[in-house]
Amino acid sequence: MAILLYTKLSSCLDYLDRNRCFLEGRCEQYMIKVRARAGESVQQMVKRFKKMCEKEGLIRDIKRNSYYEKPSEVNRRKRRKAQRMAAMHSRLR
Repeated sequence: MAILLYTKLSSCLDYLDRNRCFLEGRCEQYMIKVRARAGESVQQMVKRFKKMCEKEGLIRDIKRNSYYEKPSEVNRRKRRKAQRMAAMHSRLR
């Protein structure tokens, strides 16, 4: 039985592809694909699919894009994240 679960991603799948796409000014549409393994149930496949979507941040992006966010709020969120990361890195040193 060949079942294939997939979804489109707006970002590339791995870190090197993301950097290459960013540097070249393009980013292709990739998909998360889950193929059935031998003796694997549909529930297990769905569980792997959900885990892969979560790992890629797809769920987070969908929730974030489900409503309009003003550009000033986007900048504020990014600035706060940068401050948290800087504080975390300073504590580690």
